[in-house]
Amino acid sequence: MLNIENPNQHYKTAILHLGFRPFFILAGLFAIVAMALWLGMTQSEWVPLAIPVTPVIWHSHEMIYGYSLAVIAGFLLTAVRNWTNVQTIHGPTLAVLVALWLLARVMAFVPGSYSISLMAAADLAFGLGLLLAVLQPIIKARHWKQQSFVMLFLLALVAGNVLFYLSLLHLIKLRASFGIMLGFYFILAMILLMGRRVIPFFIEKGVGYPVKITNPVVLDVSIMVLFIAFALSKLELPTDDFVPWLSVSLVILNSGITALTVIPPPALLRIVN
Repeated sequence: MLNIENPNQHYKTAILHLGFRPFFILAGLFAIVAMALWLGMTQSEWVPLAIPVTPVIWHSHEMIYGYSLAVIAGFLLTAVRNWTNVQTIHGPTLAVLVALWLLARVMAFVPGSYSISLMAAADLAFGLGLLLAVLQPIIKARHWKQQSFVMLFLLALVAGNVLFYLSLLHLIKLRASFGIMLGFYFILAMILLMGRRVIPFFIEKGVGYPVKITNPVVLDVSIMVLFIAFALSKLELPTDDFVPWLSVSLVILNSGITALTVIPPPALLRIVN
């Protein structure tokens, strides 16, 4: 899992060999630029946007489907390679995917009647391209059962972005913020799920002796069901009265207290010390 590079291989364009390199770099740079633009828009009347959205909607969308999705792309294109032992897209193909992401970010500031349409086309093409890039090695290695959750989350993120652009283009009667919040909660779910898989791995490797850390199935299912209910509540569906109770329940289930029931006492003592 930690071996992300073959030391015996050499590449003319190293930055385009592994997905995390261009996407992590661009995500970091974009975060700085986007925050600077956001600060300028909020502290003055300067609004350089060429698309029909408020600065708040632009900033919200770009933090979810711009910055966050770039980080997710970099992580998955590298992690899936290690999970499946199949090379993910690299070189010119990776460059095309990066270019689509970059074009979508730039089009928000390019004046023209087709700015929003081109932004939508590039952004959705990037999402679908990422989905296919991750799907190909999973199918080739026949790891569908183990990594199916990755595909479901990516598909959900693409769907959320589709809803955003459809509402922005007035093709559906839905608030633009709905697609943004949908993406936000799916990303939260992905972080929680990946943490559920990755954190035990590092604990097992760090305690100094063989140990297997697992959560009860009922705990994992309970967290998933409660989180879905929480997300639906925050999206202003009929269950919004239950938000406080759902929040408290999720905090308890995801807290460190849960670790007492799943980490053997000797391992817990070593972690604490």
